Amino acid sequence: MAGYVRRALVAAVAAVFTFAALWWGAAGLGWLRQDRPVARVLDEHPDLLSYRLTWSGDSLLVEVLPAPGVDLPGLYTSLESRLRATLGNRSFELRVEDRRDDTLREAWRVMRLYIEEALINGRFAWADDMVKEIAAGHGLDWARMAVDTRHVYVELRHGSAYLYEVISRPQSRETGGQPGAE
Repeated sequence: MAGYVRRALVAAVAAVFTFAALWWGAAGLGWLRQDRPVARVLDEHPDLLSYRLTWSGDSLLVEVLPAPGVDLPGLYTSLESRLRATLGNRSFELRVEDRRDDTLREAWRVMRLYIEEALINGRFAWADDMVKEIAAGHGLDWARMAVDTRHVYVELRHGSAYLYEVISRPQSRETGGQPGAE
């Protein structure tokens, strides 16, 4: 009888491990099947220097490094809509990387406060003026802030270094969420 119980226990453990391996293997294969179409979408953008795809559970982190001087709002909205169409109802986060230096980091640290305030009060034209003023004070070569209904985009350049930031806007606003509202 003890031999029967032992064989049954070994069979049960083997069945559990087999089921787990098949389950995780199918999930991994599903992720691989999703990676190829996502990679095709990213490969079709000549403005991307590189990208990295990282799965965490059923969510995908897409990190992209655009070339300097790219139209950040155009690139971001294009990538976001194409990724949404490719991934369907799977969740993903699109993160923009850059090549920033200490001057850009310090300028961004100061600018961020004004942009956060504009996200609260809707005064984006004022925040844009502050971004340009801070950029000039830090000796930056170029500064641009753009706003659409979903995001605020900031592009800064200092020599060969560049900074890209994309900040999500709150969905509901008392000011109506209009870009450039004062």
